Amino acid sequence: MKTLKSIFSIAFLMICSLGFAQPGGNGPQQGPPPIPNDEQIEEMINSMAEDLSLSDSQIEQITIIYSDHFATVKEKLSENERPDRSEMEALDKALEEKVNALLTEEQSSQYKTWLKKQSSQRPPK
Repeated sequence: MKTLKSIFSIAFLMICSLGFAQPGGNGPQQGPPPIPNDEQIEEMINSMAEDLSLSDSQIEQITIIYSDHFATVKEKLSENERPDRSEMEALDKALEEKVNALLTEEQSSQYKTWLKKQSSQRPPK
């Protein structure tokens, strides 16, 4: 009887521990955020255009900059090696500098606010 009780106790503990052995779906996401497709890039640019009052010329140029940027990011992520974080941060900084070069001072200030708003709307990693 004592042996049977011990076996059930051990089995119960093992079954309970299985719940802790598997990673949860609510945990942090590993890796970079997904790369936006053309439609999502267009939505970003439309949002930016509205918030920053961009001209048609600015919209066209920024669309090209964003499309090129995400094509480069996609290429970097598709390589077998994981890209260096500092390299990816440099790409992001270059993107911001290219966009800022097209903006007025007021738009540049609004762009910084827009970027913060966009990053706060991303799902957590």
